[in-house]
Amino acid sequence: GTYCGLFAMRTCGRARFEAVLAGRGKGYLEHCMLGAARRISELGAAGAFQPGFAVAKYPEAMGMFGDGKAAMVHSYSAAAYNDQARNAADEMGLDEADIGLLTLPGDAGITAIAPEDGFGGVGGWAVMAGASDEAIGFLRFLTNDTNQRKLAALNLNIPANAAAQGSVRSPLTREVVDAIAKSDWLQIYIENMQNPAVGQVMQNVVVDLMSGAITPEAAMAKIQTVAQI
Repeated sequence: GTYCGLFAMRTCGRARFEAVLAGRGKGYLEHCMLGAARRISELGAAGAFQPGFAVAKYPEAMGMFGDGKAAMVHSYSAAAYNDQARNAADEMGLDEADIGLLTLPGDAGITAIAPEDGFGGVGGWAVMAGASDEAIGFLRFLTNDTNQRKLAALNLNIPANAAAQGSVRSPLTREVVDAIAKSDWLQIYIENMQNPAVGQVMQNVVVDLMSGAITPEAAMAKIQTVAQI
C-alpha cells in the first residue's frame, strides 16, 4: 500500500490524489492512478527487489540492508537506522554516516509535489468517555515536553511535539524532521484513509504488480471495485 501511495502522490499531485480518496471522478481508474500502478510494475520488472520479496518480512529486509546486501531499502524514517542495525547479522549493521536518504521524484509536469512533502503514519492516543484520572494523567505525563524530548533524543520517533524537535540527535532523523517542518503536504498512509477492505486489496495488488502477475489496469480496477462498496 505504501508504494501505491508514494507513486500516486507523484503521478497525481495533491488535488487529484485527494479527489481519488474522496471517490470523485473515476476514482482509482483515473489516469494518474494508472500511472502510479505502471511505476510499481516497472520497478518490479527492473529487478529492484530481492528474491522472495513477496513473502519477506520487514525484519528480514532490514537485516539484508544492514548486512550490506541491498543498495537501498524502503525507509520508515526514524526506524530505518535502528532497525537495520538490530536485524543485521552482527547486530551492528551499517554506520549511520554511510547511510543517506533519497526522495522519490515527481513525474514530469506534476508541480503540486515538493521534495519535502511526505507520506507516512502518525501516532496518537485515545481514551474512552469516563476514562480514569490515572489514564488521563499518564497521557499527560507521556506527552509533556520533558518526556517528548527524551524520546526524541533516543531516536525512537519523529516528534510531533515542537518543543522536542531540537532534541533529535540522529542526522538521518534530523533530515526528516527538517523536511516535515518545510512540508505543505504530509499525507497519511493511503490504505489508512480508506476502509480496511480497500487497504487489504491494495496491498495484495501491489505485490502482484511488483511480481508481474497483474496489469496496472486490472490492479486499479480491483481496488476501485472494493472502494465503491
